[in-house]
Amino acid sequence: MNDLDRERLNRWLQSSKASKRVAARARIILDFDRGKSAAEVADSLGVSVALVYRWVSRYRENGLDGLRDCPRPGRPSKLTEQEVEGMVRSAMKKSPSHRGPWSIRSVARVAGVSKWQVEKVWKKSWSRAQSAKSVGSGAS
Repeated sequence: MNDLDRERLNRWLQSSKASKRVAARARIILDFDRGKSAAEVADSLGVSVALVYRWVSRYRENGLDGLRDCPRPGRPSKLTEQEVEGMVRSAMKKSPSHRGPWSIRSVARVAGVSKWQVEKVWKKSWSRAQSAKSVGSGAS
């Protein structure tokens, strides 16, 4: 490994903007480069030996670019996150046609979106609510 790559990988570890996944991959490559065995690296990071070999191999083949996330397969959504969120909120203002509280599936059916889109909106709302609670309670 050259010094420039080593320096960049160390910056990825310290960066608050780098994803946790990319930082973990940087740690794998740095530890492996320092002479640790794949088993030692895997054990210290709580991952499989196969995963260590996968990232070392990708680094050797593609350099630092090999450690970044690849685009995921699948068709891109036709609706923006804001549109889906608006549709879900609008659907939930109505009374459920069934007895009981709203479910992900019932909201999806009424809003005309997939259950995965509803789940994403709910998770986002829940995480905002938890964030607001911790800020309001003085916790950090």
